Amino acid sequence: MPKKILVALLYLCALSAAAQDFSASWQGYFSYTSISDITYGNGKVYAAAQNSVFAYDATTDVLTTFSTIQGLSGETISAIYYSERANALFVGYSSGLIDVVQQNEDVFTVVDIVNKTAIPPNEKQINHFLERDGLLYISTDFGISLYDIDRLEFDDSYFIGASGGRLHVRQTAISGEYIYAATQEGGIRRALVQAENLIDFENWSTVSGGNWLGIVGRGDRIFAINANNTLQSFDGNTFTIVTQYPSRPSRLTAGQAGFTVSLVNTIYAYDNTGAAITTVAVSEQYPGAYNTAFSAEGLLFIGTAENGLLMTGLPAAQTLLQIL
Repeated sequence: MPKKILVALLYLCALSAAAQDFSASWQGYFSYTSISDITYGNGKVYAAAQNSVFAYDATTDVLTTFSTIQGLSGETISAIYYSERANALFVGYSSGLIDVVQQNEDVFTVVDIVNKTAIPPNEKQINHFLERDGLLYISTDFGISLYDIDRLEFDDSYFIGASGGRLHVRQTAISGEYIYAATQEGGIRRALVQAENLIDFENWSTVSGGNWLGIVGRGDRIFAINANNTLQSFDGNTFTIVTQYPSRPSRLTAGQAGFTVSLVNTIYAYDNTGAAITTVAVSEQYPGAYNTAFSAEGLLFIGTAENGLLMTGLPAAQTLLQIL
C-alpha cells in the first residue's frame, strides 16, 4: 500500500475515534456546526465558524479552539488563511478587521482597513487571502490590500476599478508573471506581479468582462468560475470551458495540490491540470448544505452548513467522517 494512502487511512481512523469526544463540551460556548472557510498549515486543518475557529492536529490528536476567550474579535468571519512563512493564522472579518493568531497563540488585530474613512463600512469585507514572496494580497469589497508578512504591518491598497475607483474583488491568483483578480462587476483583471507601481490602476488590464465568482492559479494557467456557473481555464491567451455546473458554486478553493469547487449539494475536486478527481454529494448520514472544501495531504475537508467539518480520503472519497 502506498505510504501516502496509508497515512491518510490512519488519519481518518484517528479522526473517527476523536470527533465525538470534543463536540459536546464545546457546543455550550460556541457553535461549530456551520463552517464558512477552511485552511491548512503547520500540520493542522483550520475551520472557521461564524465568529470562532478550531484547529485539529492529527499527529497529537488535539483539537484547539480560537474564540473571543483566546482573543479573537468575535465578529462575523469571512475568510481565513494560514501562513507557513509567518507561522500565523490570519482571520478576516466582514467588517474589514483582521486578527493574526501567532504561533504562541497570541492574537493581535489589524485595523487599517476598518480605519479607511473614505471607504463605506459595507465595502470592507475580507474575501480572500493570497500569499506570495512575503506579501499577503487581501481581496476585499473595494479592491486589493497588501500586508507585509515579515514586518507584520499593513502596506498599500490597490483600487483597480475604472479611473482608479473601488471594485469588488472576490479572489486573486498568481500564474506565471501575472496576478489576476476575479471581480464582481469588472471581469478578470491582471497586472505584472513584479510591476513597481501596481497601485496605479492603469497597470491593470481586463482579460475578460462580466461577473466572476472565483479564481485560482495552477502552474502556467488559471481556473475561474463566471456567473454562468462555468469553470474555465486560461493559459494567458485563451479561455477554454472545462465544465458547467447545475447550480451556482459558492466557493472555488486552491488546495495543497489541485483545487475544489463547492456547490450547495456537491463538492468537485480537481488536480492541478483541471482533471476531475472525485465528486462528493450530500449524504444521508450528514444531510444539509455544503459551504466550502479544501484538499490537503491526500484528504478532502468539507465545511457544511449544519454538520460542522467533514473529512474523506482522496481519490476514493468513500467514507465521510465528522471531525466536529
